[in-house]
Amino acid sequence: MIRCLNIPDNSFGIIGENLKENNVLKRIYLDFTGCWLIRENGIRELFKNLSQMKYLEELTLLFCRCDWITDKGLKAIEKRLEGFLSLKRIHLDFTRCRRMSELGLEELRQSLLKLPVIKHVEITFKDHRAF
Repeated sequence: MIRCLNIPDNSFGIIGENLKENNVLKRIYLDFTGCWLIRENGIRELFKNLSQMKYLEELTLLFCRCDWITDKGLKAIEKRLEGFLSLKRIHLDFTRCRRMSELGLEELRQSLLKLPVIKHVEITFKDHRAF
């Protein structure tokens, strides 16, 4: 588990770049829970590098309580998904990410389901907004 409360947005590209260099990985599980500084650019750069991994079959990313991820961040993921050539399973957890919409999440899920190589899609989103 990565403890990253204060990791700046531009560091997520570096994380993806370092993982990309280990190009034989088949499964990746990263827990970015509480990484409140991640935004669209960090998401974009992370996915850009992960999509270049030739053998990656299973990807689990937890972005719980990452409050600055918006629907723009979801669109950044959507744009990078076509680069994944071997990905069969994906689980994305956006629990308590308060700045994205259910519509944005549904659009992302539909885009994932359209990709021919992906067999299993799971997107978790539990909105615990205080009213």
